[in-house]
Formats: sequence, structure tokens, C-alpha cells
Amino acid sequence: MGQGLTRRNTMAIENYMRDTVGSEDVPFIDALTEEAPLLEALPMQTTNKGMQHNFEKLKSVSAIQLVDLDGALPIIGSDSTMDDVTLSVLGGQMTVGEDAAKKFGGVAQYFAKKIKPVLVETGSQLEASLIYNTWRPAAKANNREIDAGGSGSAIMYSILAVKFVEDESFGLFDPNGFGTGKMFDIAPLNNGSLHNVDVGGGVEAPGYAQRAKAYFGIQTSNERNIGSIVNIDLTPDGATDSGFKDFPTEAQMDDLLEHVRANSSNTRLMMHPKVANALAVYKAGRLELGVEDENLKRRFKLWEGIEINQSRNFKNGTEAVVV
Repeated sequence: MGQGLTRRNTMAIENYMRDTVGSEDVPFIDALTEEAPLLEALPMQTTNKGMQHNFEKLKSVSAIQLVDLDGALPIIGSDSTMDDVTLSVLGGQMTVGEDAAKKFGGVAQYFAKKIKPVLVETGSQLEASLIYNTWRPAAKANNREIDAGGSGSAIMYSILAVKFVEDESFGLFDPNGFGTGKMFDIAPLNNGSLHNVDVGGGVEAPGYAQRAKAYFGIQTSNERNIGSIVNIDLTPDGATDSGFKDFPTEAQMDDLLEHVRANSSNTRLMMHPKVANALAVYKAGRLELGVEDENLKRRFKLWEGIEINQSRNFKNGTEAVVV
């Protein structure tokens, strides 16, 4: 789970996953994001076409020019293409035998107890997928990937910078996906009545079932909004200034922010807590402590005003070397 996450202390964005549901569904979202701090703080917007979201992608623009008095006015305008994102389905079903449900005090009590760890693990896996299947590939595809220099068999990590802009790099949900305004929906199967279910081991017996479902999407339609530093090797090395074999320089951290044109209102740096701890090397040499100081604070919360969000859904030193 991430540490030191603040959802709104520097963010101008208003809508997060928690804000997309009614009060009765907040516990489901809380469980989904319990071990997924980046997902918890992901800005969300509603789709404009149900399970699809249509948007305009700007290709080029011509600006208004300075001209002489009574001079000819240039043609101005912008060129864009239409594109869309189709939501993905998060879904699964749970079953319980009639006797097991009785032992737990009833069907509702059983499913309520069992659904939370399922949602927690779902959130962790979804967040890892965003990191490694969405954001990191987008940074690489758009040449916004900085190489820290690590290679071979090593303790590898990465850092992401994401600038969140509506219709460009937000999360997406369909507010009418279930006709109830819910993003996440849990419903009994067979109208909650007793029927044959799989109780494990390929055995069918009378019991109950429920399904959990959500429609979710993510945009990466502006190549300038996502950047990364890869091949960070945290192998201890006393011969380097950082104390690690291959670690981002201060200049590379600044370049990463420049890649995404970062600003404090809508940009975040994302990394594993061990990388955030390692960044303290750039603070340690500037610390001034007195004999009365009892609390050593080495970790950064911000880099040049950009909030640092930490997540253990980044791989813990096992990332593949990027070539």
C-alpha cells in the first residue's frame, strides 16, 4: 500500500473513483482501492456514449498572428481527428453452498465477508496493469522514456510521471452502466434463490451465487502526458554519488517533469516506496539537525512542487531491463 498519499492537497481535479458512487457503494470502492493508492487517486470522468467515450484528438493548430494595420488576416484554425475508447469489464462471481451459508449466519453475511479481500486483490492487480500495461508502454511508445542506465541482472525499478487532463489521460466510467448510477455493481444470481452451484472441486450442490461487475476505461490519447524513468538499479554501490548502482540524477528527474510539462495542479510522480526512500539521497546532504531534533524526516513528498505517490503495486526490484 502506498504511503503519504494526499488525494487533493495539490490537485485541482475534483472527481475521483470514490466520487463516482453513492454512499452505499463507497465501502466497495474503499476495498477496491485499499491496496491501490494510485487507483484511489485516479481522476475520473463519465463517458459520453455509454460503453464508449468519443473524443477529439488535436493534430495541429494555427495561431492568430500579429499583422500590420489593415493587413491581410491569415487563416487560423485547428485540425483534429475523432477517436474513441471502449470500456473494459471487470467482473466475477462468487458461490456458496447452502450449508456453508447457514454456518456463516446467512447468504448476505457470507458474501459480505468474502467480497472485501476479493476487491482488495482486484484493485492491486488493476493498478499493476495500469502501471505496466498502460502507462509505461505509453511513455515508451511516445519517446518519453529516460534510461537510468541499469542493465543485466540487477534490482530494477522505474518512476512514472502522469499529467491528468480531461479527455486525454483520465479514468473513464459509464454512469448509466447498470441503470443505477453505480460504477461497481454487485447483484445476486437466480434472483437470490437456491440453485445448483459449484462449491469447489468440480462438485455441484444447492447454494447461492452473486456477481460483481464494473465498467472501467483509461485514456492515453495525448502522447505528451505520460513519461517514465526506467532501468533504475538500487543495488548498493559506494562508488557512486547516489550510493546506488544506477539511479536517476536530479537533472533526469527534472527532465521527466519537463517531458510531461508538469504542473502541481494535475501532475503526479509515481514510484515504489523503495525508490521514494532512495530519492532521500538528494535531501540527506542538505539536512541540518540539532540536538533537540527527535524525528528524522528524510523522504520527499514533492519534487519541484509535483506530488510523489507511492505504490507497492510497482514490482519490488524485479522489473525487466528496458532496451
